[in-house]
Amino acid sequence: MGDISSGFQTSTTETYIFLGLVAVLFGALFLYQLYRRYANRKNREERKKNPPQPVLRSYARPRRDLITLSNREQRTLDHLSWFLKDPGKQEKLIDDDHLLLRAARRGIREGIVQEAEVLRLLNKLEVNSEALTSGSKDSGVIPTGAEVSISDRNLNMAVGELLLSSEKGLQVRIEKGTRSFGQNTPVEVVCNSGDGMYRFHSAVLHTDGKQIALQHSRHVEHVQRRKYRRRSVELPVEIMIPGVSQKPLKTRTYDVSIGGAAIKNPRKKIRTGTRVDCTIDAGEAAPITVPGTALRTSKRGKIVHVSFGPVDEKTRHRLFRKLIRIHGAE
Repeated sequence: MGDISSGFQTSTTETYIFLGLVAVLFGALFLYQLYRRYANRKNREERKKNPPQPVLRSYARPRRDLITLSNREQRTLDHLSWFLKDPGKQEKLIDDDHLLLRAARRGIREGIVQEAEVLRLLNKLEVNSEALTSGSKDSGVIPTGAEVSISDRNLNMAVGELLLSSEKGLQVRIEKGTRSFGQNTPVEVVCNSGDGMYRFHSAVLHTDGKQIALQHSRHVEHVQRRKYRRRSVELPVEIMIPGVSQKPLKTRTYDVSIGGAAIKNPRKKIRTGTRVDCTIDAGEAAPITVPGTALRTSKRGKIVHVSFGPVDEKTRHRLFRKLIRIHGAE
């Protein structure tokens, strides 16, 4: 065996050949990188000139656009579309079950549509109607003895007491107001009891003298925990002092309830015992004017506490409804 301690021996020619191969390899890699950059630039320019068409994905869902609605069902859908930001896009309600059910619940609560009309539409569109009443209160939970205020679309008013709640409906004894509600007349009902206020839309089943029977509702708003509870809320209000002020004093409330309100005392002009007329802003509806008496002042006269009364039944019903809407916005 020869001596290998001296290592590998290469000639000058072999060294040049090896270095030449390495140079060729690096040169090829460099040229390939230049080609890739050129090709990528060309592809980007082509995509700018001819952008690719988006890939359309199809999802399995019922072809509701092929369903023909009756006139009554279409009218119900038209009414529910009022709750969309763009009422002209009814297809959103048809394509989105959650949105349709949410609009249906609101439509029933506001008395825009009847529950039977909504159920007919949901059945036609093959939407699960059980979700319509999930989480809602039934009018059967309203305790007997509750004060009841009833109003139809023409603001014909009746006030009475809840006598009985049975499977057939609610029995109310009318104490004040009209008794001439016709059968199936849509009405708005507001109840006030020791455990809170309730509001729902119903229909008249029949009347018998001073008693009126109302349909049950599965869409009841329960908005207060105790009778005449005040709610901290700022509302625009104008105050007139009968026989004194010619120009209304503009101010805002601190809190308000069915029985009275705490109001910022404009320039400390209102003193204890002063009779006032308070006009409360009601949004799109006509303002609510309520007479009252200043019982006391606080915070060095900056706040005046007004007790409402006497209040007619129509004004009382509108004030009930205003308080309910305040609660719903919180």
